[in-house]
Amino acid sequence: IKPEFTKKLTNIKVKEKEKVVLICELSKENIKVTWKKNGKEIQSDDHLKIVADMKVHQLIIENVTLQDIGEYSCATGDVSTSATIFVEANMYVWRHYIVIRTRLFSLASVWQQIVSQL
Repeated sequence: IKPEFTKKLTNIKVKEKEKVVLICELSKENIKVTWKKNGKEIQSDDHLKIVADMKVHQLIIENVTLQDIGEYSCATGDVSTSATIFVEANMYVWRHYIVIRTRLFSLASVWQQIVSQL
């Protein structure tokens, strides 16, 4: 009997710098799985950890960044499950961006006034 996912991955929305844990469960123990992000295989590193315990498989991302946005999948053989991680930008970043945009816009309108008076 081929293994199947008894618990599938679910979409998750987090804020920057939070921790994400994607969890799925197989019907059989000690089955090797492959994790992918946007179709490309990923391995454990300083930023993300892949953990397997009997039937339960986890992908843990500490200190999430905007680069972590994407579709993640866990697969074995011809069965797979996938979910999307959405990361909400830190409000400070957006506030900073809006201030810069507003200043540039003000500068542009001041420049237009100067040019129109020449």
